[in-house]
Amino acid sequence: WSNEQYYNKNNKVLVVGATGTTGLRAIQGLLDVGYPPHQLKLVTRNVHKPDMMKLKQIGFDVVQADLEDPSTLINIGKDCAGCYIHSFSSDTAELDTKEVERAKNLCSAIILCEKDNDDEQLPAISTISSVQCVVYNSAAAAPDHGVKRIQQKHDIEKVFQTAIIDRLKREASSSSQVPQFTSLRANLFMEELWKKYTRPQILAGKYPLPVHRRRKIYLVSVRDMGQLAGAIMIQTQKQKSSPLQQEESSTSSSTILLAASQCSHVLNIAGDCLTGPQIATAFAKSQNSAVRYFNPRWFTFKARLKFRELYEQIKFMQTSKETTDIEVLKTKFPGIVLTSFEEFLDETSWSNRTKTFENFADPRSLIIGRNTSN
Repeated sequence: WSNEQYYNKNNKVLVVGATGTTGLRAIQGLLDVGYPPHQLKLVTRNVHKPDMMKLKQIGFDVVQADLEDPSTLINIGKDCAGCYIHSFSSDTAELDTKEVERAKNLCSAIILCEKDNDDEQLPAISTISSVQCVVYNSAAAAPDHGVKRIQQKHDIEKVFQTAIIDRLKREASSSSQVPQFTSLRANLFMEELWKKYTRPQILAGKYPLPVHRRRKIYLVSVRDMGQLAGAIMIQTQKQKSSPLQQEESSTSSSTILLAASQCSHVLNIAGDCLTGPQIATAFAKSQNSAVRYFNPRWFTFKARLKFRELYEQIKFMQTSKETTDIEVLKTKFPGIVLTSFEEFLDETSWSNRTKTFENFADPRSLIIGRNTSN
């Protein structure tokens, strides 16, 4: 996927919501496919935070903007060919209901790029953007999933999909002239198992997972998420720069809907698919000590009584029929080597008992200059 001719001063990637703990893992994935630090334009609300200063010293383009303030987003995508959105919220226990509002503000700035737009719910922003491809970190689930947190992510997908249709209508544009939007839908990030409510128990020999022992869980590394996003943005840019991609424009409804379908994609992603006992076996092998999987049914009952949002997520894990075809994914992205769970544990040094989830947030953990793609 990596090709130096596509990296020039006009081909930066706008990176949103990725300056936190798991976000840096996604940034590592972007580095892996060939983007050097100065090509990555990281958005933060405070450029003076110590970690932001460290990222700037490394060579990243760190810019200050507030997704809740449209005036700070003017021309945010002017020098960017791509945009990777890791999150519209920090990692909060309670649902952050302002995510959709932030998504609308960013969408107006990088896709609609018009002071007057057709959607009255979107803010009016007069701005310039060269973004050709947007990739969003979403969640895999069927329409009847019943989880508010997942629904909010799917609502954000609709914000971008609707904006693409609006732009096609207004400009009578062909699909080659409008930004592509791809939603990468994951189930469970492998990095989540490093958090303080799981890692200590696992190191002590117990892996609680409130699902049946034969139920398979789809897992993906956030680093792979970044690699896939980078590969999509590079490939889109290559396609859009090809003369063969220039199409005639039309204002007919059927043509606009066809063009919109060509501009919007949803892709389930995973690097491994394991049962609870298989995950426990991988932990045991990595830390060289026994780990026992068990289903804490009492925890599900407690969540049902006191923690409704958590209960929604548990029931989803227990009943979801959504699947991911990992082999097809590998075929679709031949230059990306998807990480198995055992490989992830080795790569992140799970066996090092002094390491914590917070270590992922250290900019010094980033590996610069190593291209792992073909």
